[in-house]
Amino acid sequence: MERGLRAELGDHDNIGDIRGRGLFWSYEVVADRETRAPFPAEKGIADQIKAAAMEDGIMCYPSQGCADGINGDHVLIAPAYITTAVEIEEIVSRLAAATRRVLDGVSVTANLASRSHHSSAAHASAAAIQQAPATSPAGSR
Repeated sequence: MERGLRAELGDHDNIGDIRGRGLFWSYEVVADRETRAPFPAEKGIADQIKAAAMEDGIMCYPSQGCADGINGDHVLIAPAYITTAVEIEEIVSRLAAATRRVLDGVSVTANLASRSHHSSAAHASAAAIQQAPATSPAGSR
């Protein structure tokens, strides 16, 4: 599985990391590979990859919020332990093709601009939460 994922997606501009063990693997999808800047959550990139993969008969598990609790996409693949080497090659090939179809349709420039705006709002919210006084329920110690 690792060799296939790295061969198919390892050099893609929008794949930040590929990691896993055995038959449990995940890859990070990023707007900018060099900085690992994530796509904004509202783009739903992992969900788009899942939908494209399902069109090709592959089930994967999309995940979002991996970068900061809101933004950041990962796609996880975990076939059954009885999957053959030939089936793994087919799974990886179809999943990679679906991933490339989605990512080829995404404008990285537009996503980075959107991410910058969304990130500023998220940081402002986080700063407001950090500055809020801590309260505790009455009677708690």
